[in-house]
This record gives sequence, structure tokens and C-alpha cells, in this order.
Amino acid sequence: MGALVESVLLYGAEVWVCGSHATLVEQIQLRAAMIFLGVGRLHPKVALQFEMMPVIWEAKRQCSEYWLTVLRMDYDRLVKRVVMESIEIAGKIGWLKDLERGLEGFGCRDIGLEGLGRLSLTEIGHMMRDIAWREVKKEWEAEARERSKLEVMRGLLAIDSKARCVDFNCKSQRRIMAKLRGGTAPLRMETGRWGDLKGEERLCKQCKLEEVEGEEHFLLRCEGWTQEREVVTKCMERLVGEFCTATDDRKVALILVQACCDERVGRAVGKMWQCRFLEKY
Repeated sequence: MGALVESVLLYGAEVWVCGSHATLVEQIQLRAAMIFLGVGRLHPKVALQFEMMPVIWEAKRQCSEYWLTVLRMDYDRLVKRVVMESIEIAGKIGWLKDLERGLEGFGCRDIGLEGLGRLSLTEIGHMMRDIAWREVKKEWEAEARERSKLEVMRGLLAIDSKARCVDFNCKSQRRIMAKLRGGTAPLRMETGRWGDLKGEERLCKQCKLEEVEGEEHFLLRCEGWTQEREVVTKCMERLVGEFCTATDDRKVALILVQACCDERVGRAVGKMWQCRFLEKY
């Protein structure tokens, strides 16, 4: 899915990313992610981006690498001559300023175009990918800290998770994982928002523990599906050595990472979901 969408969206990125089309392309990617993951409009934007690396950063990297390649060309190449003449009258050329702003976004403000020209394309590519991931992660962490709905995502970021639910071939499994990881699973913690219930009033109705029904309670403690949870626990203890001693929030993150990587864990979590919602959702 990611490769299919990105190959279309990134066509001609060397040109359009320096202009005003970047926002429109980002909106298209988010809409495609919503459809593919089977989530609604209430699903946080940052949670969608977490499952699909924002295409705009890849577009900026692709654009920057291309124009830096042009700057390395022999002067007798037409495109190189056009670029060099543009640099000479930079005050009148908008796209060059846009390119420089794009490079600033990658932390290259102090290096400049000439300094980058002394690096190999491989070095530039690795540098920009690392910077892009670091900047995106910083934005995600800032938003996750501000929104209680993104508690699970905070845990996934804390363990530097690279697993994504877009890798599921099964649509229903993608949907389940996306909702659990993005804070929109129809548990009482989420549905209570619709009824304007206070956080402490959103208690689980499936067991007698009198705990708020969030992802942590659902995956780790709810008595309604103890048997199904045992399958998850046994798989996790075998796959992740630290699982037994991890904190509860870390256990939730580890389960949702392994559910995207290991088919048995994914099926076991899916079974718990079916027991909870009786395929209502």
C-alpha cells in the first residue's frame, strides 16, 4: 500500500514540492491512509502519519537530492547552466529560495548548497533520511504528550517502534490494530467521550475490576477474555525477554508491536477483539 500510494504521489516531486502543492499531496496521503486502514475522521492525523511515513518528507528529500545532483553536473549540461544562471539572479527566482528553505528543514541551513556539494550523494541521502525521521518523530512526540487519546502511541514512540499495521494483508486486522494503536478503539475510554463522561466514569462493563476500560485494561487485565489473553501472554514471553518485568504501558506497546510482526500474536489480539465486540465493530 505504502509503495503504491507513494509512487503516485511522489511523481515529479523534484518540481512541485518547492511550491504550494505539498499540502494538497499530504491531504491525499492521509485520505488514502484512512481508507486503507478502515478508520474514521475522528482518528488522529498524527496516528495516521505514524502508520505511514509522511510523504512530504520523502518528497523534500527526493527534491533536494535531485537539485544537488544537478549542481554536480558539468557546466555544458543545459539544466546545469539554467540553475547556475538562476543562482546568479537568486533574488528573482522563487524556486531557489524554496529549495533553500527545504534544505533548512533538513538542518542544512549552515552548510548551504556549496557545502552540500562537497558531500557524496550517498552521504546526503543517509543524512536527510536520518534528519527527516528525527524531525517527524519530534513532532509526533510533542503532539502525543498533549493528547491523552494518544497514550498508546506515546508508548510506541518510547520503544522506537518501526512496525506498522499497514503491513497487514487482512483488512479487518489492519483496522483493529490501527484503532488500538491510534486511540480510537471503541472501548469505554473512547466511547465515553461521545457521552461526555468524565475519565474516571468510563468503567469497563465486561468485568468486575471497576477499572477504566482503555487499551491497557483491555489487553492486560480485563477478566472477560482471560483464556484468549493467555495465548497472547505465552507468545510475548517467548518472543520478548523483557515482557514479564516490563511496566504495563510498555507491555501494551510491546504487544501492539509484535501483533504487527508475528502472525500468532496478531491473531490472538484479533480474537480478544472479537470476544469484546462480538464482531459489532
